[in-house]
Amino acid sequence: MNNLFKYSGRKRIKDRGIEWKERYHERSKRLRDRFRKQLGPLSYIRWEGHDYTTNSDYFIIMGPSLTKEGRKRFFAGIKKLPDDPKAKVYAPAGEYFTSSVAALSHASEKWAVPFPRGAPNYTTNQLIPLKKYADMQGWEYEIFTEQESTRKTRPVQWDLYNRCLKREFDIILIYKFDRWARSTAELVNHLKEFQDRGIRFVSFTENLDLGTTTGKLLFSVIAAMAEFERDLIRERTLAGLDRARAQGKKLGRPSKGKNYVKPSRSSVSELRGQDMTIRDIAKELKTSKYWVEIVLKELRDLSGRGGFTDES
Repeated sequence: MNNLFKYSGRKRIKDRGIEWKERYHERSKRLRDRFRKQLGPLSYIRWEGHDYTTNSDYFIIMGPSLTKEGRKRFFAGIKKLPDDPKAKVYAPAGEYFTSSVAALSHASEKWAVPFPRGAPNYTTNQLIPLKKYADMQGWEYEIFTEQESTRKTRPVQWDLYNRCLKREFDIILIYKFDRWARSTAELVNHLKEFQDRGIRFVSFTENLDLGTTTGKLLFSVIAAMAEFERDLIRERTLAGLDRARAQGKKLGRPSKGKNYVKPSRSSVSELRGQDMTIRDIAKELKTSKYWVEIVLKELRDLSGRGGFTDES
């Protein structure tokens, strides 16, 4: 998959908004019919989409396959179609999943492919029990659903979190912990903020309510595990650094341009007088842009005082 992303880019594929259409050719029709007869509906799906920004066609497949170990898994992969329609198209690079649901969800989230008709609506399946639970408690509620999210970007969740810090809500009800936070550290930090502001946090699947004594106890356990995880990572990092130092390796980020020599003012001034750019001057004098900029700054300061000398 990395080979494809070198010239397409996962985020850029999503940002360009390719309009995917479910399409099957003769061979893929036979595969679809055979797999759906043996494994049920939605066991094999194929999409094609055209990217008008690069004038390229892509296709995505999701279906059963065998891993190298011989285990049956569901596969989801993406590939750029060749310009020549008669050229052979090899299997796309992708990932294996334990179920067709996981593969379909992966294709939808990573490559912005819409769920085909007849596919289960996972958001609706999660909202139904949450609505029922809120109605049983007699709560007035507002529903928040993440339309598009990544590991680092979740605009709806972030907006809700900031509104909670302003005490616009008294209770947060979620379907599962991973619907709110992507890591234990993030979960603990947010739960601590909610607890300090007196906001109840209820997880439907885990049956956790921070407003109860049991919920507070479980939160203490989660916080302790998160602290243990942080300390463990820190200890391993320090141990790795000590081992690297013992092996004589130089740590830290390499300093760019440390081997370059500061050029003379006359040479920089002469090349600058030929309307050369800073980059070209640095290339001509075999030095860095940093040193060229330093010398030019010195020349400007000296010219303001009435002249300069050829000193490095």
